[in-house]
Amino acid sequence: MRILHIDDAAAVSCILAKYQQQIQGHNSKVIKYDIYDKFGFYRFYGDYVTIATSEDQFLKNIVEESKSADIIHIHTRSDVFLKLQ
Repeated sequence: MRILHIDDAAAVSCILAKYQQQIQGHNSKVIKYDIYDKFGFYRFYGDYVTIATSEDQFLKNIVEESKSADIIHIHTRSDVFLKLQ
């Protein structure tokens, strides 16, 4: 199963993606819009996260990746739901 996590709150989506891949064997990934990584979460979970450094890149990544996702989990930014139609 292919799982796409959109954005992140307190590295929760990173933790989910890691264990969905390692334990459950799913193809799980996080797309995060952030230019700052104050606590180093995204460097630590770098294998599971795609960082977008602009709003346009973030939305483009979401639209492209969602085409092949079985499950899309929106952690924040519910406005991106409208882009997935």
